[in-house]
Amino acid sequence: MMKPLFQVLCTLFAVAVSAQTPKIVVQGTGAPQVFDHFTDAIAAANADNIMYLSGGDHMATGETIIDHEVHIVGAGCDPDSAGLTTYTRIVGVGHLIFTTPASNSTITGLRVATSGGFQYGENGQTNGQVTNFLWSRCAFEVPVNITGDNVTNTFDQCVLLGGISGAYQTTTTTLNNSIVYGNASTGFAQLNWHHCLQLGGGGGGNFDSYYDCIIAMPTQAGINYGNAFVNCLFYNVNDFTQNVTNCIFTNTNPWVSNTNVLFDWTDDLHLAPGCQGIGFGTDGTDVGIYGGTSPFKPGFVPYNPHYIHLDIAPATDANGDLPVNITVKRQTN
Repeated sequence: MMKPLFQVLCTLFAVAVSAQTPKIVVQGTGAPQVFDHFTDAIAAANADNIMYLSGGDHMATGETIIDHEVHIVGAGCDPDSAGLTTYTRIVGVGHLIFTTPASNSTITGLRVATSGGFQYGENGQTNGQVTNFLWSRCAFEVPVNITGDNVTNTFDQCVLLGGISGAYQTTTTTLNNSIVYGNASTGFAQLNWHHCLQLGGGGGGNFDSYYDCIIAMPTQAGINYGNAFVNCLFYNVNDFTQNVTNCIFTNTNPWVSNTNVLFDWTDDLHLAPGCQGIGFGTDGTDVGIYGGTSPFKPGFVPYNPHYIHLDIAPATDANGDLPVNITVKRQTN
């Protein structure tokens, strides 16, 4: 399986470099198909296909409706780890709209920057019973608004730069080892936080559960109705005790490097030596994104072979060939 995947990656890299424009390779049981436009690739892909997106901006035209299962792999979302290829970003005016048949989809290694973000269901709810939807190692440059009814979706090792909101009580969202920068106003939706970090915002949810998380300088406490906090660390938050179980309150910076409680891609959010949150989680691991059974991976590198080095000779050799050396690293997690 690794050899065909490597061939796909080489194809993707070659077409992207030669054309100087983002490309998409759709890999199924037959020969790989190459596309210039995101909407064309979406229409051509089947449920058992994988879409590999090169680095760069991929345009979603208007309201892009995705009405079947998709599996999308980008080149990464971090400007450092994706520096060789540039990060993958989906842009455009409108929304990415996932309808009920898009259940069981997976998306990893890209940024969502469409003006309307994404939504489950047309018109916010119609045909929006999307279940078992996974976002992994993605970044969201726009607010995440969980729409649709009876939705179950998960964010693993993601960064939500515009906060998260939702309304429907029948919707369940799980955040694992993720970073939320901004408010978490989830209304009556059920939001389950595990080994996460909430930076610089507040919380307005009603039925949220926080386990083994770090909540840092929110603008409001985030304790409304049924919210619960278990084995969490609160940094510079000292004004409440409601629904708090075995938590730490501290004014000491818990991280190796983050001095302003803002998000920066260069931050090192490992716990600093001596931090009370080390080994404090309900599972015996650290609180925050580097604890749990699937600790955060620095650089948000997607789980697939990843370009780490490119060396192109300045001139051809004696045979008239141009030596090119591409180093690809296989990911173990």
